[in-house]
Amino acid sequence: MLQRVRDFGIAHRDRFPEASAAGKAFATIARVVAEIEALGVRKRVVAAEGREAMMVMRGTIMARVRVIARAARGLDRGVAARKKLVVPSRQSYESVVETAAVFLKEAVGHEAALMDFGMPATCLAEIQSARDALVKALAERRAGRSGGAEAKADLAAAISTGCDAARTLDIIVPNMVADDPGLFAAWRRDRLVVEGKRAKAAGAPPTVVAIATVPKAS
Repeated sequence: MLQRVRDFGIAHRDRFPEASAAGKAFATIARVVAEIEALGVRKRVVAAEGREAMMVMRGTIMARVRVIARAARGLDRGVAARKKLVVPSRQSYESVVETAAVFLKEAVGHEAALMDFGMPATCLAEIQSARDALVKALAERRAGRSGGAEAKADLAAAISTGCDAARTLDIIVPNMVADDPGLFAAWRRDRLVVEGKRAKAAGAPPTVVAIATVPKAS
């Protein structure tokens, strides 16, 4: 709705000078729409970057784990670590962090033997580095989710500001376009707030927020 109202103001700016109350309200709505769009873009970009980085870390750990698991088959059957150095079926981020810790612990003392069976000398160090990075990324994601409340508050404040400006326009616009029924009909259409899929699924009519009517001539 705010986007449509912004576009209405842009399309008919000749009727609503910038210095007028209506012009200022339309400017407020344009600013609010820009803020909302920026919040959405930033959230998507940060989330995408975080997911990509975590997938790389998990992939690094699991690739090294498979190498060690294959090498561990060459250890003597009596070596306890042999039974623990196996590729797990669960590969969620948290499970991979735990798997990395197990492999780092159990491989200690058997590095020479594992290297004889093909484990690269850098394998454990690479697991440790990737695990540390993944643990940090998971902590940041949890913190980001907690910080989501702040982002939601910013979004709610922006929407509230925009709606206040729209209510101001509900008073002004009908008076300004009273001589043009077609333009007033366009304003009513652009000012509709529809609850989208929920309203459609429930068969409910669109929800309309406070739209002023054209004043009757005396």
